[in-house]
Amino acid sequence: MKNSPENIICDENYTIKNVPIYISGNDETYINKLEGLFLCSFKLSGFKNINKLEKVEQYVPSNNLFGDKCVNVINSPSNIDVDKIEALIKGGDGLIISSKNTPKDKKLKTFFSAHKDYLLVECYKLNKVSKLKLINHFINKHNIVLKKEIYWFLAENLDDRYAFLINDLEKILLSNHKSNDMGFFKTLLSTNNNTEIQRLFFNIFEKNDSLVKLYNSCVFSISEFYAYLGSLKYFLNILNESSNKEEVLKKFPKYLFAEKEVFMKIFNLLDINKKILINGLLLKSEKLTRSFPEHYHSVGMRLTLNLKKIITS
Repeated sequence: MKNSPENIICDENYTIKNVPIYISGNDETYINKLEGLFLCSFKLSGFKNINKLEKVEQYVPSNNLFGDKCVNVINSPSNIDVDKIEALIKGGDGLIISSKNTPKDKKLKTFFSAHKDYLLVECYKLNKVSKLKLINHFINKHNIVLKKEIYWFLAENLDDRYAFLINDLEKILLSNHKSNDMGFFKTLLSTNNNTEIQRLFFNIFEKNDSLVKLYNSCVFSISEFYAYLGSLKYFLNILNESSNKEEVLKKFPKYLFAEKEVFMKIFNLLDINKKILINGLLLKSEKLTRSFPEHYHSVGMRLTLNLKKIITS
């Protein structure tokens, strides 16, 4: 059977049964999101182990003596047929095939779509209908109230790639005290392509005086502060949700290829305790800015320096 990714994300009561799942499409950020959702659902259903494979030939039956169920995640649909699927799910193990479109995947997609006990989810760039569904779900979930003209401005101007759309909506959530200011939203969204703001994070190993100088040259308004905070949350979410180098590189934006080495250095320095401290730091900075928006610049400065201190400690 086939289901749309936005139907799954927007249904708070959606539960996944132990069925083979094929996630495909051309939006890699959307594919990664659905893969993460399904893995969480499998874990909540008692699947304790995750076995990540680049291709089906790497599969080896677990033969777990304690009866722990495993989820097999395969990143290429190549050479997968009905017999191999049956072998992978034999004994109750889970299966997720997670891959961008390939020239030879049509037959497998047709099979998953037609099979009542299999699930096909295709993740493409958002059209107007799917974008509105995700926007409505987000603003209703977080009780965000928008003027009609601002709502339609966002519908027309928010990114049609899932991860970037959510990143923009997160910025709006952070700045909800400005929810009726059209000028604020225009400025906020205009900073999306400001690579200097995004690259602030990748200069985290610079000396403090250089880091302060760079911050001062990038953040001149509260909308730029929220753009900076949103980019931090986006990159740190990638690090939090990745368990190894391969996962990090898969999720890391390709247009920032020049920053890949620094990003991997940050990943290698982070442990669970540092991640907890960073999440607390972000939450504190959000609360302070909501309570005292006039102090956004100093809050962002302290956030930057404390973030560096945690990462490099």
